[in-house]
Amino acid sequence: MGPNTFAEVARSLEAQPVELRLDHRIGDGPDELPLDAIEQLFEAFAVTRTEHHAVFLIGIAGFSNSPPEQQAVQLSTLGFALNLAAEMARKQGVRLVMHRSTTGDGFYVWNTVKGMEADENLFIGLILFLVFHASLRRSTTAPEAVPPVRIAASVGSHYTYRQPSPDGMGGAEFIVGDVTISLARLVGAARPNQILIGDFFRVDDKTEEVLGLEDFLERVFERTAFLSTITMPGGSIEKVAAYLTGPRRPDGTHRIQRLKVVDKHGYEHQCCNLKINVYPANGETYFCGLQHEDLVKTAKPKTA
Repeated sequence: MGPNTFAEVARSLEAQPVELRLDHRIGDGPDELPLDAIEQLFEAFAVTRTEHHAVFLIGIAGFSNSPPEQQAVQLSTLGFALNLAAEMARKQGVRLVMHRSTTGDGFYVWNTVKGMEADENLFIGLILFLVFHASLRRSTTAPEAVPPVRIAASVGSHYTYRQPSPDGMGGAEFIVGDVTISLARLVGAARPNQILIGDFFRVDDKTEEVLGLEDFLERVFERTAFLSTITMPGGSIEKVAAYLTGPRRPDGTHRIQRLKVVDKHGYEHQCCNLKINVYPANGETYFCGLQHEDLVKTAKPKTA
């Protein structure tokens, strides 16, 4: 930001600029103070806007009907599955630092790394989480500890703010904005075990190519081939198939069905339904998400 822009911003905020003279010059030289160090110091007190960022929201179905001790166990189980997903992603060379903030009955989850590849990586982490969670539900002897969930994921804009701890040794990061509002509306309209993906566009930071939802997910799915090499709590996996659902055509293929959620304020949120099939090396296939026929058979009001 140049001096003219800085002065203009100060006037718009009705703020009085204060000049801080440092003992060292800012730069990359041997005796200079790196710009990253300045950013790290001030980011705890700044609100920043991100135009394109992947976020997903997990909501526990029936959470309010569970006793408090069971709620604590369920949230702990979700956190465990998220940690497993993040660790597995890192072992596969996927740069993913999943940050999360609680919503009471679940979590908002985002990658602290930003950019097109980072957003793809978060969706890879989401798929890993869903597979881990489904595997835990399938193999657990305490089903009440691994609850059914509602999932919504999308890419959109948000603001980031941080809350430093009183001792200055740590702090928490939070996000709020268009993408979090849309995800809350989608999760509110989702059925237990359903996975809704917002119908978004993502601009590639490097090539400026504009990708729609289907093109974006195709890139994500191509990068999840390693799933056939991992082992779940219930055993090893032979193959994982992920796809957006829709009605079947006469030739046996299907078209992707766009869904619409209208919130209480009358705003529309477009989305698609995601299904994931997990084929174990030994045992029966298990599923994440609902198939198109499930949505048709049991209609639900399109409001949240």
